[in-house]
Amino acid sequence: MRARRARARQREKSITAAVKQYVAAWAAISECESKRDREIANYQRQIQKLEVCANEELARYHAEQAAAAAALREEGQTDDDVAELLEITPRQARRLLAAARTADAALTTTDTTPSSGVEQPIATVAKAKASDDGDRTDLAGDSEGEPRM
Repeated sequence: MRARRARARQREKSITAAVKQYVAAWAAISECESKRDREIANYQRQIQKLEVCANEELARYHAEQAAAAAALREEGQTDDDVAELLEITPRQARRLLAAARTADAALTTTDTTPSSGVEQPIATVAKAKASDDGDRTDLAGDSEGEPRM
C-alpha cells in the first residue's frame, strides 16, 4: 500500500513538473513571438522610410535625365537623335521629353489652396514618369538592360 501511494505521489509530481515545464515553454514562446513581431514591425518601418527616401532620390535623378533630354531637344536634336545620343530607345526618349514638359508645366501651373493661401505645384515629375500604357519601364533604361545615363 505504501509503495502504491509513493508511486502515485511520484506520478503526480512528474505530471505537475511536466505541466509546469509546458506552461513555462508556452510563456517563452509567446514572449519570443512578441519580440519577433515587434522587431519585424520596426524593420518594416525602417524599410518604408528607406523606400520613400530612395524613391525621392530616384525621382530627382529621373527629373535630371528628363532635363538633360530636354536640353538636347532644345539644341535642335530630334527625338531619334536624343535617343541615339543617350543610347536609349526612341520610346524612352519620348517619355523623357514628356516628363520634362510635364515638369515645366508643373512649375508654371500652380494651385492656390483656400485653406493655406500658398501656391502649390499641381503635378510632379514623379507623376510624369508613369507611362500611359501601364508598363513599368523606367524613363531611361528598361528591364532588358539598356544603359541608363
